[in-house]
Amino acid sequence: YGTDYACKELSADAYFPKLLEGGQLASQPTLSRFLSRTDEETVHSLRCLNLELVEFFLQFHQLNQLIVDIDSTHFTTYGKQEGVAYNAHYRAHGYHPLYAFEGKTGYCFNAQLRPGNRYCSEEAD
Repeated sequence: YGTDYACKELSADAYFPKLLEGGQLASQPTLSRFLSRTDEETVHSLRCLNLELVEFFLQFHQLNQLIVDIDSTHFTTYGKQEGVAYNAHYRAHGYHPLYAFEGKTGYCFNAQLRPGNRYCSEEAD
């Protein structure tokens, strides 16, 4: 369902589709097939693409100062997903990902999926 929601949101965005050469996003089924076939090489390629987008963002905005806001959040899960662990603070099983945002614009520079039992600032450096 998260993929469905993301496809709808990105398709409705006024700017994002224009960034693509064809001006059109992949359909939800196409995106689901792509995500189900991902491997380490695909993840590495996506991280490289994200780095290029971050560099473009920094050049475009020409910020006088850069504020990087690093935050964690908890995603409760149900079932037996890989990497899920219990978090006593949230009293739930789930993931505890770490995000790095640009402080003024909220642009997400990077994200790291972590098990739910990780302390909020662990690996923040």
